[in-house]
Amino acid sequence: MRKRELTRLSSDTVQGYAELARNSELRNRFGQMDDEQRRQFIEQRQFADLLIEYPVAEGSRISADDLVNLLRPLASRSYSIASSQASVDEQVHLTVATLYSNGSGRERQGVASRFMNHHLAPGDEIHVFPEPNRRFRLPEDRATPLILIGAGTGVAPYRAFLQQLDSEGSTPSTWLIFGNPHLRTDFLYQREWLEWRQRGLLTHIDCAFSRDQQEKRYVQHVLKEQGARHDLIDAVFALG
Repeated sequence: MRKRELTRLSSDTVQGYAELARNSELRNRFGQMDDEQRRQFIEQRQFADLLIEYPVAEGSRISADDLVNLLRPLASRSYSIASSQASVDEQVHLTVATLYSNGSGRERQGVASRFMNHHLAPGDEIHVFPEPNRRFRLPEDRATPLILIGAGTGVAPYRAFLQQLDSEGSTPSTWLIFGNPHLRTDFLYQREWLEWRQRGLLTHIDCAFSRDQQEKRYVQHVLKEQGARHDLIDAVFALG
């Protein structure tokens, strides 16, 4: 099961399971759904939920080979590198948040994020590969002002950007806009941002913690509020 997808369902997986399990309830219900209803059904469940909600018909069995063949190949997960080699040498830092869902009434976790955050131990090995994104990088002219917009773990590459600028001694005008649900628990890399702010490498920080007040507030609200800023009008926007 190391190479099969246990969390992300597809229409083919649901329909194939309904046939193998001889579960007419699932077959009929899924067959009567429109595209939007099918999308919601799939997004709210993992394969384990399918087994619990729609068990194999009495007197029927699914062989291990048939079950494995029903599941899609495990897809790779992409994570932005949150460190600059100039700062951390041979290390590579990642920012991985455990994915939680409970659309079917049972709490589930993402297969990759759960493994990396809760099961991976020092000395363990995993398969990785680099995937360059040559369009998402610091400008060649390091004096170019920057606006860095990131929500949640999307802020990870900006940490790498600032580490790189710090190692070079570059100090462009830099504005970080960061959003996450809660200040107390979700201000990722807070100490580093504040240190860079104190030293002048980070010129501005604006945060939107959406669940810390009655009215939800997101990064787009910060952009609207701060739209009149004059010193960063010509900045390069990096969206993450």
